[in-house]
Amino acid sequence: MADSIEANFSRFGTSLRLGIGVLALSVSSILIRFCHAPSLTISIYRLTIAFLCIMPINLMRQNQLKIRTISQTSVLFIVISSLCLALHFWLWISSVETTSITKSTVLVTTSPIFVTLLNWLIQRSLPPRYIFISICLSTTGTFILVYEQSMFGSFSQGDGLAIIAAACMAGYLTAGHKALKMIPIQIYITGVYGLSSVMLLLLALFLQTDLTGFDKHTYLFLILIGLIPQLIGHSLINSLLRDVHPGPISIAILGEPLGASVLAWIFLDEIPTYVTILGGTIILYSVGFVIRHYGSTQNT
Repeated sequence: MADSIEANFSRFGTSLRLGIGVLALSVSSILIRFCHAPSLTISIYRLTIAFLCIMPINLMRQNQLKIRTISQTSVLFIVISSLCLALHFWLWISSVETTSITKSTVLVTTSPIFVTLLNWLIQRSLPPRYIFISICLSTTGTFILVYEQSMFGSFSQGDGLAIIAAACMAGYLTAGHKALKMIPIQIYITGVYGLSSVMLLLLALFLQTDLTGFDKHTYLFLILIGLIPQLIGHSLINSLLRDVHPGPISIAILGEPLGASVLAWIFLDEIPTYVTILGGTIILYSVGFVIRHYGSTQNT
């Protein structure tokens, strides 16, 4: 009985962290709406601010974290994860600039499919049936969510970039899952946020993107984006990657656009339609379905 109580408590803790993480990610679109800066600049500030918040804490805990014991394999996974995250931001930004936000958002949420493909290529094993069911449910809910905005148009270059960005997110989650089996979460987050920031900064310098000269309100929103969606949201998601497979996590992240819709309803008076509510309900069910079945398989 004690084991059952402990397992239920662990499952509740995982679900709670995942829920808070997705909610924090959902705030991102609202903050970006009020942030008058280039998308690439927002991405740089987002990662850099999170990195600067974490780095001093990790320096003080250097002896406890045993930084000198990091293997070359761990460093490789950190580099791969950082590259995938940087590419994800860059490609998604380019996608938004060349296609509709609706189409870009929908195609980016195909990351669970790529996680499944990566898992099959790496481990030569298919995921459990509940993962496939959850992918079908979440994909259906996502397409319903954007049905009224005529997502089924011609395929453009931006659409292709969004799909590649989804694949990069899958690579980011998969590499993180591998890395966190070998190193502490603090080292992983610090390394990935820092390295991704440098990669995006070099890209911004190459493209001559404005990095300063904004009004004080924009700087405030840039700070909030770095603290809430990145430091809280992404860090909580990353903290689960050591023990939870990237598949369930990538499906749960599909709750982000739904959360953003609710926040837009509250703060921007963007009232959702009945079709939006239907699609959102299916997405919520798919997230709950995968979390419930994942917890059941962990307890057996």
